[in-house]
Amino acid sequence: MDEGMIVEAIPYKSRSLRRTSVKKRLETEIKKTNIKVKEKIPKKRTLSKYRRKTANAKERERMKKMNDVFDTLKNVIPAENRGDDENKKETKVTTLRSAIAYINYLKQLIDDCDAGLVDETVFTDNEEEKDREAKEKMASKIVTEAAK
Repeated sequence: MDEGMIVEAIPYKSRSLRRTSVKKRLETEIKKTNIKVKEKIPKKRTLSKYRRKTANAKERERMKKMNDVFDTLKNVIPAENRGDDENKKETKVTTLRSAIAYINYLKQLIDDCDAGLVDETVFTDNEEEKDREAKEKMASKIVTEAAK
């Protein structure tokens, strides 16, 4: 629209306003008179109470299983390979790092054995000693339970 035509179309008392102010005022009035068509905005689907509770229960169960697996992993890794202080709480990240370090240590050990750098009797003697200690523990446990 031409500004001159707009100014002539407005009432006399509004002519004291600046042309830009008058133009903006008329534009807003024209916008008000136009019929607004609301766009349909899809709403986020909210879960029902039942579905939310079941989803929360599934997540709790999943986390419980995950924590059990981490506890098992902590028990498998030897204490000297954990690399943590007694004062610090062992987190999942430190457990994973310890497991990675332990796996790399075992890989290196296997490579050294294959290369003939390590004597195999060291490991066989150690395994026999562990078996003997385990049998002694089981025997002492059975004896203490039988004494009760």
